[in-house]
Amino acid sequence: MKNNSIMSLNLYREYDTWLFDDESNSITREPFILGASEIITRFAKPDVKKCTIFFSHNEFPESKKLRLLGEDMNGGTYICEDKELEKPMYCWLCPVTRIYMGGIPEDIYFTVKS
Repeated sequence: MKNNSIMSLNLYREYDTWLFDDESNSITREPFILGASEIITRFAKPDVKKCTIFFSHNEFPESKKLRLLGEDMNGGTYICEDKELEKPMYCWLCPVTRIYMGGIPEDIYFTVKS
């Protein structure tokens, strides 16, 4: 993985939770929990059931930023303080983050396309 690459995951929604599958990494029905689904929902078009999240170590056009507050439970707690938000949003990203990001990075840049 190169640090300047933009990766993507196709997400699907079940109730209020976003999930993804990644056969290449033997991942099935991996949920975004503890605030992460709420952040995705905030930046997705209203009432969509599927979307794609693009993410990178580096800023890219239209990206939002997650900033690491600390590592815990082998994952990381992040804050999103985007200008589109009325107040900061927080989330925890699980250890699966390490598969895609090569660790728990200080910053993750992302955008949601629906």
